[in-house]
This record gives sequence, C-alpha cells and structure tokens, in this order.
Amino acid sequence: MKEKLVDDLAGMVGGAFGLLADIRDQVRGDMRDRLRDVADRIDLVTREEYMALEARLAALEAQLAAKGAPAATAKKAIKPAQKLQKSKKKARK
Repeated sequence: MKEKLVDDLAGMVGGAFGLLADIRDQVRGDMRDRLRDVADRIDLVTREEYMALEARLAALEAQLAAKGAPAATAKKAIKPAQKLQKSKKKARK
C-alpha cells in the first residue's frame, strides 16, 4: 500500500515538473516574441544587421587605408548617427 502511494505521488510530482517546464518554455517564447515586437517598433537593429554593418564598415575602412586616406574613428561616426536617430524620433512625433 505504501509503495503504491509513493509511486503515485512520484508520478504526480514528475507530471507537475513536466507541466511547469512546458509553461516556462511557453512564457519564454512569448516574452521573446513581445521583445522582438518592441524592438521592431522602436527601430532597433537585429544582431545580424549590426554584424553585417560592422563587416561592411571594416571593409570600407580597409579600402580607405589602402588608398592612404585616414579612417574616421568610431567616436566621430557615432555623433552623426545619434543626430540621425534624434531627428527620426522627432519626425515620428
């Protein structure tokens, strides 16, 4: 009798853990989707887009270096990008 009770209890606990794992996976997926939607609404770039831009920038800097032109530093490039983002935000309002 005790063995059956312990086995039933163990089965219920195992089932509960499986259910909790499924719920966790569902919540994790839902949160990922919501964050992706928010990122799209505020025009954040994806990691893939950022990496592609970074590679393109490195190639262009290499071309400039080959021609003997001084390459712009990252700090100089950031300021115009920040101004562009601010102007986009103002245009939306």
